[in-house]
Amino acid sequence: MKSSDLEGFTDWTEWNSAAQKLAPRKPGLYAFRLSNQFFGRLLGESDLLYIGCTEKRTLRMRLNEHSSAHDGGRGLGCQLTRLNDGGGKIEVAWRVCDAINEAKNLESELLASYERDHAESPPFNRVRSGKRFTDTVDAIHQLLPDLPRTTIANHVSQLVRAETRVRAV
Repeated sequence: MKSSDLEGFTDWTEWNSAAQKLAPRKPGLYAFRLSNQFFGRLLGESDLLYIGCTEKRTLRMRLNEHSSAHDGGRGLGCQLTRLNDGGGKIEVAWRVCDAINEAKNLESELLASYERDHAESPPFNRVRSGKRFTDTVDAIHQLLPDLPRTTIANHVSQLVRAETRVRAV
């Protein structure tokens, strides 16, 4: 999945304080990407860094929260700041939804599609226990049906633990 696959999203705009002010005070989905730059995934390549929804907030509130790098060095705000400071040009786009449940459902569909395409989540989306973990295991099992699910789950768990340790450094 690439940013061009996201339907119903606004045009991409540079990630800065002006972009945050453009975001509407409505629920919805948002995504961050590297501008004009693709990077390798377990399968294929993508330019998408993160896919999220507003949950109980508005798009403007959620994007403002992500503008802060004061989250202990592990959250999305810090990751975006580090990437921007390192020369990566980050862009943001969003899609307004009528209700929070619509945003959550669309987010789940987009993340599942990304995981089917790449056998992993977008790099700044955390893999948590539950549905996303199961979707990742299922996607890998579909690609490698001879490999037992328990083996796949063990390896995915090891990757998640390793990623957590790296983020803590």
